[in-house]
Amino acid sequence: ANPNDNPNPNPNPDPGPKRRRIAKPEPEPSRKLSPQSVPAPGPSPQSFVGRKVVKHFEGHGDFEGVVTSFKLPEEDDPDDSVYYKVRYVDNDEEDLDQEELESMLVA
Repeated sequence: ANPNDNPNPNPNPDPGPKRRRIAKPEPEPSRKLSPQSVPAPGPSPQSFVGRKVVKHFEGHGDFEGVVTSFKLPEEDDPDDSVYYKVRYVDNDEEDLDQEELESMLVA
């Protein structure tokens, strides 16, 4: 037999230790959130427009007001929030965030 007739060009016939293939863990099945586990979106800002509020001003008493408009947060400012303009019966106005507004809403 001619050594040049060997179909295996590798001169070393010993391939060395065999590598064991390690099984990859199966990916966990995606967990779909049930409707009960998805947080409900809050009320839309528009839903507050026209709502009545009452606010106590120290030394002046309680004043009724109405939510007249809202301003959405700036897209490039993640810390910004929705602000609501309230006009009181004495025609004074102020801007409130949603937390302040919700504490003053009249049922």
